[in-house]
Amino acid sequence: MDGAISAATGAFTHVAILEVAGDSLWVIDAHPAHGVSRRPLDVFLEENGADAVYTVKRVRGVSASAALSRAHALCGCPYDLRFLPGNDAYYCSELVQACFLTAEGTPLFPSAPMNWLDSDGSLPAFWQQNFAALGMDVPQGVPGTNPAAMAVSPCLEDVAGGVWERKF
Repeated sequence: MDGAISAATGAFTHVAILEVAGDSLWVIDAHPAHGVSRRPLDVFLEENGADAVYTVKRVRGVSASAALSRAHALCGCPYDLRFLPGNDAYYCSELVQACFLTAEGTPLFPSAPMNWLDSDGSLPAFWQQNFAALGMDVPQGVPGTNPAAMAVSPCLEDVAGGVWERKF
């Protein structure tokens, strides 16, 4: 899935929420293997392998405690294999979008038409097979989010030393 995502959207293939609770670090994310969950950072890193590269950014302009409350409330929801809005299931960037809201309640990260095509305009076999198995058409153009678009949002600021690799 990561290869198909990066072919359509760019270098970023996953987005998650990093929570600092006392002296512990937690990751809240949506993943096909476990749905929406909250796990210790070291477990998240182990699951993602030795070659993963992480970029750490801070969200400006919203209440972190409110976003975390929303994220905690969504733990246990299923992963959104259909990548459709409003179905009580979440893919990674959809989860982040649902948690980070302005004071007025609108998403800080806007939706945009989803793109499933790779750089040459063709539809990767992965997406064809994935959506066919779900009995649906590819949701090309349906409003949604993606990690690469989210990563360049003006509401994010880099955290000093925010790009790092974990080697085991």
